[in-house]
Amino acid sequence: MAANDNITDRDLVGRCLDGDKPAWDLLVTRYTGLVYHVMRRCAHKNGAVLQPEELEDLHNDFFLCLLEDNSRRLRAFRGDAMLSTYLGRIVFNLTVDYLRRRRSHCSFDEFMLTSRADSADEDSPLDQAISDDLIELVRRCMPQLPEKDRGIIDLKIFQRLSVNQIADELGLKVETARARIQRALEKLRKLVKKVH
Repeated sequence: MAANDNITDRDLVGRCLDGDKPAWDLLVTRYTGLVYHVMRRCAHKNGAVLQPEELEDLHNDFFLCLLEDNSRRLRAFRGDAMLSTYLGRIVFNLTVDYLRRRRSHCSFDEFMLTSRADSADEDSPLDQAISDDLIELVRRCMPQLPEKDRGIIDLKIFQRLSVNQIADELGLKVETARARIQRALEKLRKLVKKVH
């Protein structure tokens, strides 16, 4: 298809939809650079770094997603915008979804350690969305905890009290409060991992 490298985006998509293998190869070649650029930019914007293996997997996932459901995403291209814009949006969304999944798997423990104490204005939109998702998950798990653990979790996570403040609030020694917080958080962690 070297002679047809000047093919329009709309024609290229049409040929890909017709099952033209050289057209598909041209699409992949033409847009691979864009795909990697958008993935890196999206990760950077959200304070993340994608490893080479992750980039390669996402690159492959992106091109596979164009073929899923009878090439639904390719069929949705109408030519109103440039194909690069259209594909860039799909890559961006795919990358955000991946980062969200990756963060949510490892962020619960990090979230519990910080107890949202430092979730101030510096959070990226992705961090805030993940924090909100985790808060919602914690809220759903709370009824399954014993009442005294719910109280501790409420003070620590939702009211954002320090260990010393919790000890004062409950009339406990600091070490006793710390131990109760750790036990309650561990129970919560197990519940969240079951649900999540």
